[in-house]
Amino acid sequence: MKRIVFRSILIFLTATACIGVAELVSAVGLKVLSHDSKVDGNGDMIASWERGFRRAPLFSYVKRDGNNYGFEDELDFPLSKGKDDFIIGILGGSVADSFANQVKSSSNFIDALKQSIPELRNKNIRLVNLACPGYKQPQQFVVFSAFMDFLDAIVQVDGWNEVWIRSEMPAFSEVFYNNRAGTEWSLGGLSLATSFLEGFEQFTNASSLFAASRTTRFLDLVGHRLIDRRATGIMKSRKGPLSIPETGDRPIATWTKYAKLEMELAHGAGIRAFFFLQPSRYLAGSKSLSKSEIRIGDAQGFKETEAQFERLRARAANELHGRVIDLADVFAHEGHEVYIDNCCHVNDRGNEIMADRIAADIARKWGAGR
Repeated sequence: MKRIVFRSILIFLTATACIGVAELVSAVGLKVLSHDSKVDGNGDMIASWERGFRRAPLFSYVKRDGNNYGFEDELDFPLSKGKDDFIIGILGGSVADSFANQVKSSSNFIDALKQSIPELRNKNIRLVNLACPGYKQPQQFVVFSAFMDFLDAIVQVDGWNEVWIRSEMPAFSEVFYNNRAGTEWSLGGLSLATSFLEGFEQFTNASSLFAASRTTRFLDLVGHRLIDRRATGIMKSRKGPLSIPETGDRPIATWTKYAKLEMELAHGAGIRAFFFLQPSRYLAGSKSLSKSEIRIGDAQGFKETEAQFERLRARAANELHGRVIDLADVFAHEGHEVYIDNCCHVNDRGNEIMADRIAADIARKWGAGR
């Protein structure tokens, strides 16, 4: 009994010390990063993303509080299906994520689909949120291909991140894999903190707190990650950051390529696919901004992407031949506040307006959606 008590105290003190050191090093690392960040220029933002998301090599990153794959669903994947189930996956970035959470919170969207599409009236429609803030192509393509086995249809809302997140790699890879400004601190700070915290997370989820094998596994995990990351950090300091900026219209080409591949994959699997370009407050004539929206002001970085977003919309219309529905005018007759920031995010009213339009467009294109 004394041995168990002693071991539990030792484990608690070790874990506490690890987290304390991790927080200290992370704070110093973030201070350095805030002066030398090419992704967002803000150490606090990086810390916020680290708290809300975790690394996932297949998708770059996923939600920290998500299911077994890191997506915001009540059940773990893969989902099991009954004969009357009809599963619709919603993909995209933060706008799609907000939209998915909104339409899942009430039956309005599902009711609209059932009322307008006879084939779905007796189906148990289930909406699955496969979106994640910051996602862009090829992340949507990878997510769809990973989970297509249990999907009957997809609704994808994207396009803006392609012209805002100027990297050829999946969005925010630099943040979560710490391939930043070439300084050892950039890796040492966040990676050390994340190593300790993720290790402790895994340890506390162990079935037995006092299992010696679990304790050894935790300490071994932390130690090896720390050594490996430290060595990797030195190597990356010599080679420079792993970052491939997209220039010109390359982001548009990337989006077009993976959208086509996604469409072809869905068609071959008999999955109905509906693609939507999200609205933007920066598109001329797209909305008469309310007083509160005007007070928010324009963001220089976002407004500069307006011309490129226009080119993406034009390419979608020319090359994808009606297979992508443009939501640019979805708020054209809405005088109330919809946009909640100077980026692209909307409030509940905005999501409801989008949901009505998307449900109507799905019904209109249902026969050609397979």
